[in-house]
Amino acid sequence: MTLYQYNLLTDHQKTEVIWQGTFLDDRREGRFMVQLYSLGDFYVEVYYNQQNNQIMRFKSFRTTRLLVPYLKKIKI
Repeated sequence: MTLYQYNLLTDHQKTEVIWQGTFLDDRREGRFMVQLYSLGDFYVEVYYNQQNNQIMRFKSFRTTRLLVPYLKKIKI
């Protein structure tokens, strides 16, 4: 699946596809738990509201620049 094809899916379909990807990491952003998944040649962040147990949005991207918040957690 390409990034373009993924972006055309409904939220329900996006959720199903996420489970086929590889979970990489998570982080907190405000009231959201943000989970990062790899789906082949692109990434998806899932913004999850733990208070109401609901996915609020998906953010799909290819640029590695958006991985910086996760890389800060790596201790070398």
